[in-house]
Amino acid sequence: MDPRGTSSTKWDCFASYRLTVTNLTEDSKSIHRDSRHIFSTKKKSHGWCDFTPSAAILDAKSGFLVSDDCCVVILNEIVV
Repeated sequence: MDPRGTSSTKWDCFASYRLTVTNLTEDSKSIHRDSRHIFSTKKKSHGWCDFTPSAAILDAKSGFLVSDDCCVVILNEIVV
């Protein structure tokens, strides 16, 4: 379905976005990735296979985990 709300089955949408994994102990160590992508009916997803090693995020000493809840704060900014 067209994300703009039309009934068209063929669509594309240009988006510029930033994904951030927030380091809660030292903001300068937060990990940011910026990208521009055309989403369409042909290819609906886009991502980074090499965003960051999960071991770096899940290490309790790294500053990415929220207290004892084992949660990670991820921010996403999108401009369509």
